[in-house]
Amino acid sequence: MKKVISLLGSTGSIGQSTLEVLKLHPESFHIFALSCFNNVDLLAKQCIEFQPDYLVTKDAADAKLVEGNIKGKSSAKVLIGSDGYEFISGHSEVTDVLAAITGAAGLKSTYEAAIKGKRILLANKESMVMAGLLISREVAKNNGAIIPVDSEHNAIYQVLNSHTNKSIRKVILTASGGPFKDMSADELEHVTIKDALNHPNWSMGDKITIDSATMMNKGLEVIEASYLFNLPSKKIEVLVHPQSIIHSLVEYEDGSSLTQLGCPDMRVPISFALGYPDRIKSGVDGVHLDLCENLSFSKPRHQIFPCLNLAYEVLEQGQAHIIALNAANEIAVDAFLNKKIKFMQIYSLVRKVLDTFNGYKHHSSIRSQCQRAYKNDALGYLILLILITFILTISIIVLVHEFGHYFVARLFNIEVDNFSVGFGKVLLAKRFKGTNFCLRAIPLGGFVAFSSKKKKKNNITFDKAKLYERTLVILAG
Repeated sequence: MKKVISLLGSTGSIGQSTLEVLKLHPESFHIFALSCFNNVDLLAKQCIEFQPDYLVTKDAADAKLVEGNIKGKSSAKVLIGSDGYEFISGHSEVTDVLAAITGAAGLKSTYEAAIKGKRILLANKESMVMAGLLISREVAKNNGAIIPVDSEHNAIYQVLNSHTNKSIRKVILTASGGPFKDMSADELEHVTIKDALNHPNWSMGDKITIDSATMMNKGLEVIEASYLFNLPSKKIEVLVHPQSIIHSLVEYEDGSSLTQLGCPDMRVPISFALGYPDRIKSGVDGVHLDLCENLSFSKPRHQIFPCLNLAYEVLEQGQAHIIALNAANEIAVDAFLNKKIKFMQIYSLVRKVLDTFNGYKHHSSIRSQCQRAYKNDALGYLILLILITFILTISIIVLVHEFGHYFVARLFNIEVDNFSVGFGKVLLAKRFKGTNFCLRAIPLGGFVAFSSKKKKKNNITFDKAKLYERTLVILAG
């Protein structure tokens, strides 16, 4: 009997690798649905090649483009947005849902698969990071299953599947160390987006590649492992293993350690998850140990890569802090990829959000809102926390960005009339040294407005400043 697969995120690196494996086994799998967020051209090509029953795009405009591209070549029905994802994740014909949507966007569809008792092949670690207890509870209640696709968790799953975890002393997650594993803090201040995306071992999407460079990815995997295998943080360690051949270890109370070895190719854990409990071909060769001159291991440099520490910190503090960490990191990585912040500011921004969140967590109105949301809808509770963190993070980014304009302008004695965080209705306002500082109702941006008239003797207006001064003011943001 064929397994019926819904592939969430088919155009990403995991999705494409999954289709490569499925192509080797047409007799064993039926592809029920494919989906994408932006790459509609590739989605249409995949549809024509693999002939799924359904496609899902983010909106009607993309759906129309896909329908035009597959007309006369496929009978697939194109669905839209969250309703479409809910449909393909929970449909009665579907046996397996491969969850490969990047980031928090994958939570709702993964949760839908959990409450419908599907076998979840989990590549979207953020779902477990944000809602591990909730998803695990629904999977157990509805007789579903979670098979991790992340290479490290997949390795642990393979070991624990045949041995009791009652006698575990600890698990060790291996990390490649990313592209900057040997760099100093000073060198990291000058790395570029291109540098950060140049992973030495793995071919992955942009977000997870940046997370690997900061080691936040390994931090999220620590949290995921805690939920997947019901382990406290003190039983989860990380070792840097640059060759990416050994994919995690499990150490038992008797002193023995078991591990799984494989080439650094995601088709290996994907094929395990798809075929389980059987082993199927992945299209990848085995490890040639005779060609491995050196398999090295070292402890992470926590002072250079402090994002890993944050994960352990929030795991001890609880679910709300974990959600704040994940949301802040997603926004910070996006800001880095869009050249709004530097690489080292990713950690600084997430740290600032967590510190701010600590300050807000005791605020009675926010606490009561969260409690009411949780009683009515556990998923709503998560969404509310994500929204709060999103607002805090965006506000910090905007504040830093606009302050750059303001600081350089004042450096050149240029009159600044308004400094605003947010748009719309003014909530708070304070005039200081000739500038009106405002906090507005919609925290999705901000602006610095320059005065058209000189108000102080030693000041100048923006249009009277020298060209290089105006240029530096603009670039300072």
